[in-house]
Amino acid sequence: MVRVVNLKNQVEEKQIMGKIRARRIKLDTPEKILKKDLDLYQEKSLQLGATDARIISARQVVVDPRVRLKCLVPRCHLYGETPNCPPYT
Repeated sequence: MVRVVNLKNQVEEKQIMGKIRARRIKLDTPEKILKKDLDLYQEKSLQLGATDARIISARQVVVDPRVRLKCLVPRCHLYGETPNCPPYT
């Protein structure tokens, strides 16, 4: 099997993303910081080639119940450990 890596795209992506640093998700994050982060992600998505990017409420996202099974069988070591993973998805 031959794996083709497009280095030009990787370099461009790193330049666009800049120095975005991960932070722990807190329940008491100020609204101003959340808005700033979401605006940044929206802008970066468009720069990376998305045709549209919108900020929507988490309540508008529908997650198929089968997503949970993908992480449960075989059980992922992060299952239930992060807010991005089932069963919290």
